Amino acid sequence: FPSHDRGQVSYDIFRIFASEDNTLVEVQGTTLEKYNLSAGTFVEYKKYESTFINASKPIAVAQYNVGNACGGHTVGDPSMVLLNSIEQIRDTVTLYNSSLQQITENYLNVVALASDIAKVTLDGTPLGTLNGVIGSIKGHSKYAFARIKVNAGSHTLIASGCGISVTAYGYGNAESYAYIVTGK
Repeated sequence: FPSHDRGQVSYDIFRIFASEDNTLVEVQGTTLEKYNLSAGTFVEYKKYESTFINASKPIAVAQYNVGNACGGHTVGDPSMVLLNSIEQIRDTVTLYNSSLQQITENYLNVVALASDIAKVTLDGTPLGTLNGVIGSIKGHSKYAFARIKVNAGSHTLIASGCGISVTAYGYGNAESYAYIVTGK
């Protein structure tokens, strides 16, 4: 799902790469989009909504956060992160949100089963009690997301249910970072 709303032009760019011929890809958001990709090709789209991506063969999905000149936000350069499959989840993740290079805004995007999102804690506090956005993934209500603004520093998320996938990112004056959290 997209990064923090960054201003007048609210969207991220997503690029889906196919590794094999005849890869059927469905992107389910408010609408359903279908693609048939050949090996080594990709499809790219702009969205500012949660979506569920399903493919018949292996794919890689890149998420590009647009820079402040395109997004109308006061801080941030473009950044890119390769997203994990929902099957690559963890029970516990520890990560670091940076203040280096004049980063002034830090965020976490968390994906979990909808039935488990209330069980996820950030530094011991349930996500549902924090100031942020929590919603369901369009096209697949089995999953939910949380977008939480955090302070710079080390954070630990614990899921007592089936697990989580987390993206950490931040913006500064002509600067940004983004990475997927893959383990403890």
